Amino acid sequence: MFQFSTMSDAEVFRTLSYLAKSNNGQFKSVKQAQFLTKQYKRSFTEVQHTVDSVKKNFNIDITDTQYIVSVDAYMQWADYGVRGNRPIMWVFVMDDQGVVAQYKLGFVGDMRKGCSVDPEKTTKLWERVGEVTPLVMPVVEQAPESNFVGVPGERIEIVGTIKAVFEFNKTRRFSYYDSSIGYVTKVDVNGNDVVYFGKLGEKGDHVAVKATIKDHSIRDGRKQTIISRPRAI
Repeated sequence: MFQFSTMSDAEVFRTLSYLAKSNNGQFKSVKQAQFLTKQYKRSFTEVQHTVDSVKKNFNIDITDTQYIVSVDAYMQWADYGVRGNRPIMWVFVMDDQGVVAQYKLGFVGDMRKGCSVDPEKTTKLWERVGEVTPLVMPVVEQAPESNFVGVPGERIEIVGTIKAVFEFNKTRRFSYYDSSIGYVTKVDVNGNDVVYFGKLGEKGDHVAVKATIKDHSIRDGRKQTIISRPRAI
């Protein structure tokens, strides 16, 4: 029995496969490009993929202007436990115009003891042929500048408002029982971006926690502070 890991995986696979088959991978409209790019590119950056990590982990070459979208599924052929299940993963290489290529990944190990992607088993299924007529994207105004909060290693009080909660599909599950859904919470603290890789509440909620400053980084040109071990105060 074949099954996608989540309904989101099934929808992503249908959408991107349809574009590859019907439109040489290109988005059908500017509106579709804006909506899907925002959704997919956000997942790529929040999982913190890089050009080097995609090559190392999946044996897939991408450029600085490209990103990947992964789709998880599994095949079950027996009812005697997790060893009767095998993971399946597709990776779509994307750019601002749509799908560039599609790959299928291979795995080593089993679902009981744990399995992982084997880069040597990566197979290219489809690739965009020729050029596409670029979609003209509207200019997006830059958000006000964000500054770092605290010092890495310091434990401080964080008070702000949740500006976004992102849900994404994890690129790797280490066992059958491991959830394939992850969350990223972005908190506005006096105009500064504070990020927690987990869920602190819903968009618009007020947050008051004591947390450890894990790291400082820059995403989409904005400084952001990553926290860990938050505890409500």
